[in-house]
Formats: sequence, C-alpha cells, structure tokens
Amino acid sequence: MQITNETVEVLWLGAGAVALWMVLPAVLSALGLTIQRSVIDDDAGALEPTGNDAEYEDLFAQLRRLGFEPVGRRSTTCWFFLIYWCRNYQSRIFANRKGDVIATVYKLWAWDRWRLSFVTAFSDKAIVETSNQMAHLRIEEPDRLRWGLATPDRALLLERHREACRDFAAAGSRCVAVLPAGEVSRLILHHESRYHRRHNWWVGLAYMTIPLVCLGIGLLPVLLFAGTASYLLPVSIIAWGLLWPAVETLLFRAAERRSRAEDASRQCDQPTPRPDGGAIVESLKDS
Repeated sequence: MQITNETVEVLWLGAGAVALWMVLPAVLSALGLTIQRSVIDDDAGALEPTGNDAEYEDLFAQLRRLGFEPVGRRSTTCWFFLIYWCRNYQSRIFANRKGDVIATVYKLWAWDRWRLSFVTAFSDKAIVETSNQMAHLRIEEPDRLRWGLATPDRALLLERHREACRDFAAAGSRCVAVLPAGEVSRLILHHESRYHRRHNWWVGLAYMTIPLVCLGIGLLPVLLFAGTASYLLPVSIIAWGLLWPAVETLLFRAAERRSRAEDASRQCDQPTPRPDGGAIVESLKDS
C-alpha cells in the first residue's frame, strides 16, 4: 500500500499530539500548576450499604459501633496532577458524635480494597491522620502528622489515633477543635496540596521515565528495520500512547499487591485484632 507524504505528515501530527498528551501533565505538575478542588455533597443516605459489597458492609457496621454517623460523599478533583490531566477521587465521610474525629473511607481505583483514615483537626488548623494502610508512609510536619497502622481492627486504630492526637497536641501546645466535616475536609486538601508542591512535584516526571524507556526500547527495532517505511515510526508512537494505559493498570495492581503484602507483614507486630473492638468500643460509645 502506497503511503503519501501527506499521510505521513498527519501521522506525525498525531504522534506529536499523543506524546504531548502523555508527558504534559507531569511537566505542569512539576511546575506547581496542579489545581485541586474538594466538596462534600451531604447525602448521608448514599453511604448506606447496598448489599453487594461485604467488605464495605463490615466496615460500615464497625464504624457505626464506634459511634460514627455517615455524613456524605467527598469528591476531590485534581487537574494536572502527577501523570493525569484530570483525576477524581471519591471518599465517604463519617463523623463521630463528639465531632472531634472524622473517618474517610475510600478506594484509589475501582478494583482497590477499601481504605480507612481517621482525621482530627486542631485549634491552629493542624491535623493528624491515622490510616489502616501504607504504614511505611509517615509525614511529620509542624502542623501535620500522617501515619499508618496496619490493622483490620478499627477500634484499635481509633484508640491509637487518639493517642497520637494527645501526643501531637502536647508537643505543639494546641488543642483538638470540633469542626464540621466540610471544614476538616478543607484542611485535609490544604495540607495535601502543600505537601504535593513541596515534596511530590517530581513524582510525575519520575514516573514518566518508565513509559519513555519502554518507548525507546520499542522504537529501536523500528528504526533499524523499518527501511523506507517512514510511517512506522509515528504509528509506533501512537500505538504506545494507546496501549500504555493498560500497562499502567498492571503496574498499579502490582504496586498495590506489594503494599498490601508489606502491611500484612507489619500486622505481625501488632496486638491481635478484636473483631468487636472489646472494651474499647464501649468506652468510645460512652464518650
């Protein structure tokens, strides 16, 4: 089949557009141009279990026993975030009766497990986050502490969260603030955005080295054996851009399995989980 020069030019335009689409978000993110917005819809009824997710039903029931009530869904939208043009994260927000702790329940991907974090705000707008996963990720800043405890026992997680809050308050001469869930959500977004600008600006660029190296390796045989078939080079770049999202999903799944295995190994050092939370549940209800 004869390929005209005009066709090759169109293919190169398409290849350039694909390459730009793949790389530009990481560049904009590195330049500090990430935009993040978050809102809670206050539809508490949407958080009720629907009967088709046993893991969420168990988590929902345990949170209710710990004194948490559903608040609504938190939608966080990020533009030019790491390798994404636009990424939306959905969380389910619960608040305890005292109003000093909110629980965020979320998945990073549709196939992900349910993740749980307890968050407390303080009088100086500082926050403490305690998560039941990614125990290796610890963020210690003057006005923010994020740490993880790999345990399926939500009552134990809440107990340790309160201990961390007491230590954090004492170290900074601050006190716990009772704030609406929407205000705590705003503080979470503020601290996450600041941390991204200070520490994670390079992550998108670093990640892009993987697909770019794969592209370079794939283009070597094309350059060596394509001969006069000048259209093969832009076609290969276009195919790379179209196929990479599938490869990306496989990489994320592998990373999630490694993270889960690491958390599971850390659980061996924790106290034996108590299915009903034992006396802790009762003391939390009384408080």
